[in-house]
Amino acid sequence: MMRVFVYEDICGGGMVGCELDDLLVDQGYAMLCAVVADFVAGGAQVVTTVDDRLRVEMDGVEVRRIEDAASLDLVFNELRDEMCLVIAPEFDRRLETLSRAVESTGGLLGCQPDAVALCSDKLALGAHLQDAGVSAPFARHYEHGGHVSDDVVVKPRFGAGCEKTYRVCAGSDEWPMVVGGHWIVQSYCEGVAVSASFIVHESHVISLLAGKQLIDGDYELEYNGGRLPLDDGLHRRAMELGHQAVRCVDGLRGFVGVDMVLGEEEEDDVVIEINPRVTMSYIGLQALCETNLGMAMMDADAPIEWAAASAQFDVFGNVLVEQS
Repeated sequence: MMRVFVYEDICGGGMVGCELDDLLVDQGYAMLCAVVADFVAGGAQVVTTVDDRLRVEMDGVEVRRIEDAASLDLVFNELRDEMCLVIAPEFDRRLETLSRAVESTGGLLGCQPDAVALCSDKLALGAHLQDAGVSAPFARHYEHGGHVSDDVVVKPRFGAGCEKTYRVCAGSDEWPMVVGGHWIVQSYCEGVAVSASFIVHESHVISLLAGKQLIDGDYELEYNGGRLPLDDGLHRRAMELGHQAVRCVDGLRGFVGVDMVLGEEEEDDVVIEINPRVTMSYIGLQALCETNLGMAMMDADAPIEWAAASAQFDVFGNVLVEQS
């Protein structure tokens, strides 16, 4: 029987010794449960870890409870030869660090570390996309204050989702007071916020579905889930642009999400970032998938079929499916 170690960093012990953020826990747990369910349904023997402060259970899964950093290290050392899928945020380069640790054992089921490093660095990725001919907004290092003639977005250079993401309007004096770390200023792009999902194998890219991102706020932006699929016209544009973005980054493997903004006209469409990992879109995709996304990550020839329905999901992991 195939054995897979699925590690989700927020719920799985990566935050031992730190205060847990309830929202990040909800999101991490939702992604973990969805991926684990697919692997179990596909016949895999699944092992995962859970922070000992969390009272959660998963059927059909071997769960290792993590009390401290030492116990997490022991699990990783014990399972170093197993196939491993890492789900972690990009902030503090956490996903890159974990990916490099797992790659050294040869069992990484996901993006190669150099690809993770590039996609995690929003400043470097934007320049890379532009150099490759993929439309992306201009970005630069953040310097507090100053006049801007157009709306901009201020966000962490190494971040995840809409965490600490701010829109500063042209001529505004309301700039965020950022503390520590690396921050960037990115041109604000008007349009529909979209996430397109793919499964990438070395030989080819498998297109999944694209959906609208539900983002609220006029100043501090807040991610509130998503709804998929898009209408046909926008869906085609999203998948074509996302495919271009994925193709221009060597080493992307497994599940990959491409965040973008679709403008009023197709020539206005831009890629905002590439997520080299399982994203929250997975829970909506799983609800619509009549086959098995986990097995499609393992096998490039695995079939993928979609229900004639739409799905909306929130940041707490709740999914509502409506039949077409």
